[in-house]
Order: sequence, then structure tokens, then C-alpha cells
Amino acid sequence: MEKRWLRSYVPKVPPSIDYERTPLPHALRRISQNDPKHPALIFLEAKMSYGELDALANRAAHALLRLGVKSGDKVAKLMLNIVPADCCWRGARI
Repeated sequence: MEKRWLRSYVPKVPPSIDYERTPLPHALRRISQNDPKHPALIFLEAKMSYGELDALANRAAHALLRLGVKSGDKVAKLMLNIVPADCCWRGARI
């Protein structure tokens, strides 16, 4: 199958790049350790740093563990598309 969009790439832009395949929770933890004050989420007037996001995701993960949720279990959330919803999603991924 031809990838037609490649024709529009500038000549120096490669068609693909190699990158480290890291699970999202591990990447979040690494970024939060290297640059904890860097903004991770910006929503309207609210900002959350990587350190804050990691801490809240960790709290959400531990809350799920206390409820008996195990790795591989399916978890559903029903929330508005706001910053705390992102923390819950990331916590469920840990």
C-alpha cells in the first residue's frame, strides 16, 4: 500500500523515525523525575506539571489497587474531559 502523504514531505524529513518504545507510565515517571516542574497539561487557566501529574496518577493507581483492580482488569471512567480525568486515565495505565 502506497503511503501517499510521504510525497508531501520536505526532502530532509525521513518517512519514519526510530524511537524508544516505552510504556506511558514509565515515560511519565522518567519525565517527572528529570523535569518535574515542566508543564504537562494546560487546560484553559489550569496548568499541571509533570511532577503533579505523576503524583496524581500514582494516587489514582493506588486507589484502584485498594479497590481490588488488578493488572489486565478493564476499568471504565465517566468524567468530563478535564485535567483530573487525564490523571485517572494515566493512573489506570500504571
